This record gives sequence, C-alpha cells and structure tokens, in this order.
Amino acid sequence: MNKRTLIACAIGSLAVGLVVVYLVLTAPKRRIDRFLKEIAKVEIGATSLQNWREELRAAHLQGSSFSCDGRDCAISEKVQVKALHRLRLAPLSGIAASVTFKDGVASEVNVWFEIDDHNIAGAMEPGTGATVRLSTETESCPQHYCTYVRERWGYPWAVVVMDSAASQDERARAFAINTGCLTRIGGCKKP
Repeated sequence: MNKRTLIACAIGSLAVGLVVVYLVLTAPKRRIDRFLKEIAKVEIGATSLQNWREELRAAHLQGSSFSCDGRDCAISEKVQVKALHRLRLAPLSGIAASVTFKDGVASEVNVWFEIDDHNIAGAMEPGTGATVRLSTETESCPQHYCTYVRERWGYPWAVVVMDSAASQDERARAFAINTGCLTRIGGCKKP
C-alpha cells in the first residue's frame, strides 16, 4: 500500500469511529425524545393502555419499563447521559417520564428533568429542573393549565401542570422539552 491509501484508510476509520461514538452517545437522548413525542399524544381519560403500548411498539419504544400494581399500571422511560459527566464535561442530568393507567385508561402523565448542580456536602444532587404533569385536575390552577418557576435551594425549578382539558397543541408544547443539552459539552444549565 502506498502512503495515500494508508492516510485515506486512517481518515476513513477515524470518521467511522466518530460517527459510532456520536450515535452511542446520543442514543438515550433520541429515545427520550421519541418517548416525549408519544407522551404528548396521551389523552387523559381516553387513551387506553393497550392502544398506547401498540403506539410505543410502532415508535420502536418497546423497551420502556412496564409495571402494574392491582388496577394501576405505568409505562416509564428514564434517561441519563453519563459519558459527558464521567469526563467532567457536564453535570449529570436526566429525564424520567411516565404514564399511569387506572383500569386500563390513562390517568396521569409526569415528566421530571433534573440537573445535578446542587452541591450538598461534596455530593452533587438535583438543584435545577422542571416538572410537567398532566392529570384529571390542575389542583389550584385558575385555568386548565398553569406554569411557574419556583426556587429549590436557590436553583430554578420550572413547573407545568395541565388537566384533561388541555388541547393537543398545549400538550405538545408542554412535553417538547429541549433535551439537546444532555449531549452538549457543558451540559444543561436551566430548566
């Protein structure tokens, strides 16, 4: 082999290696993005467990966690991209999302986005984050949804609460969480 062929092979191998690393690093982020997209379609009091499980299979999300306790069942997904944290390039951040079904019908949706940026005695704990909740009632919200930011230990925590009257567009916007920071050097900074 001549020198040009060796250089071309080395560059090609490096490019393939970078693509593989990128795909492995971003796989959890892509999976949670797909799960959040499916969650936005859930209609409280109308979506059946069987139909939603079929939708998850069609979206290639059959690996999601499934559990039942009596009449209550839940399907959930949890993602943490640990590679950047291990390399000390970003704080550990994660998203956990779940749909609860009562008697086979969707009754509640919850999403938690946490950034481990709160130092407690040398250990990093969730400080900044966001919660999105869709249920039959909005508790004390004046409309069928409410949004606010509160502080936890001096860190911002965003909250979105919706009831079953929330429109498809409102649900889609609430669950359109920007997960891009999970795979970015520097990581997530705000909810």
